[in-house]
This record gives sequence, structure tokens and C-alpha cells, in this order.
Amino acid sequence: MITAWLVQDWMYRGSSYTLVVNVVRNAQGDPYEISETAVAKLRISLSSTYPNALIEKEASHYVRNLGTLHFEFEPADTERLLAVAHDLTIHLEDGDKVLPVFKGRFGIVDINEGVAQ
Repeated sequence: MITAWLVQDWMYRGSSYTLVVNVVRNAQGDPYEISETAVAKLRISLSSTYPNALIEKEASHYVRNLGTLHFEFEPADTERLLAVAHDLTIHLEDGDKVLPVFKGRFGIVDINEGVAQ
């Protein structure tokens, strides 16, 4: 089973942000090598029971041999989100296969005035 850990599990509303995710093969943290054909997708929703995603993104950058994914957020992506915890899921799509990578909570913090100005 593959899993992942996030470099940071929150971001400010309305800020640019790069979410870095490290996909690992085991509890020891050995990197999962992501195939050249795989695409990583992220989904943020209010809760797992909420039918619609508030944000859906594909990874913008990969370090495939190290299992590292980068998801880029622009201010417009997050400025209208509530300042609460959301459900975050990430999976890899590789041909017919869909591999779950991460499912957890992700916090949206109110606007950082220093960054917003």
C-alpha cells in the first residue's frame, strides 16, 4: 500500500501556495517511484460526504523517482474557501489503475493580511 505525507497541512486563503506531497511505499518512508505515465490528482471538499469538489488540481511538477508531487495554488483558487478544515484526497491515475495516495484533513486559515497586501 502506498501512502503520503504532506510537507505542510494548511494554507492561507487567497495566497499563492505550493503543496508538496511525498508518496512513500512503506512505514519506513521509502519513496514510491511514480511511473512516467501516471498523473496525480488532488481534490479538496468540505467533507467526504459533500458530493462536489471545491478544488480539483493535477500536480504541476513531479520528481518521479523520489515520489514527490507539487500542487500549485493561485490566490483565486482559495480566496473564497471557508477558513475551516477540509477533506483532502490525492490519487494517482495510471492507465486503468487508480491508486489512492492520501486522504486526510487540510486546514484553510483566514487571510494573512501581510501576504494579501
